[in-house]
Amino acid sequence: MEYKNYFFYECSKEDLCKIFNVKKIENTEIHSIIHFLEDRGKSAMQADYNKDFKKSFSDAGWKKEVQVSKDTHIGMICDFQKNINGNQVYLEIQFGKTEAILKDVCKMQIAYNENSLDLGILIVPFEPRRLFENRQRSIGGMAYFKMAKLTLPHLHFRFPI
Repeated sequence: MEYKNYFFYECSKEDLCKIFNVKKIENTEIHSIIHFLEDRGKSAMQADYNKDFKKSFSDAGWKKEVQVSKDTHIGMICDFQKNINGNQVYLEIQFGKTEAILKDVCKMQIAYNENSLDLGILIVPFEPRRLFENRQRSIGGMAYFKMAKLTLPHLHFRFPI
């Protein structure tokens, strides 16, 4: 599966390597999971990829559906969380609409403000039109890499992502 990285706000390739205690970014478990995910073909559904991601990250020891706040009134849940070498890492996988990224970033900012997040990771499709070639109408408005890369700098969050 094709992927690219984008680092924002006090986060770099070197920072990620340090957190995961690897020499090359391609050796992080996140990159391994993405790299080895099966390309499900042109007729694949978002749910197919979500299912694969859930299984892969769960098998790698990531906790699923973790509360982002101690305040029960907030009630937001992050897709995955894992303590990696003493760092609290939250991970969101977004195959939904562009607006959902705003909610994901908001969740991570809340966790960061409560000192329960050191790094946020957001996974979005690189090119949904290529990934879901046979489903063009159903992916209108879907979040994607370039959109996230151009949008994130305009959001005033303060956590490494």
